Amino acid sequence: MIDMQFTLAAREWLLGASVVMFAVVFAAILASHWHHHKHAQAHFHTSSLTEMAWSVAPMVMVFVTGLAGISSVFSF
Repeated sequence: MIDMQFTLAAREWLLGASVVMFAVVFAAILASHWHHHKHAQAHFHTSSLTEMAWSVAPMVMVFVTGLAGISSVFSF
C-alpha cells in the first residue's frame, strides 16, 4: 500500500507545478495579446479589452477551480 505522506507530498508537488504552469501560460497569453495589439493594423480589430476578456475569463475559471483543489490539499 502507498504511504499517505508520499501521496500528500506528490499532490503538493503536482499542485505547485500546476500553479507555475498556470502562471507561465497566463503571462504568455497576455504578452501575446499585448504584442499583437501593438503590432496589428488599426483596422484589424477595435477592442483589445474584448480580446483580453476572452482570454482572462477562462483563466479566472481555471484559477477558481484550482482554489477548490488547493482546499482539498491544504485546510484554510
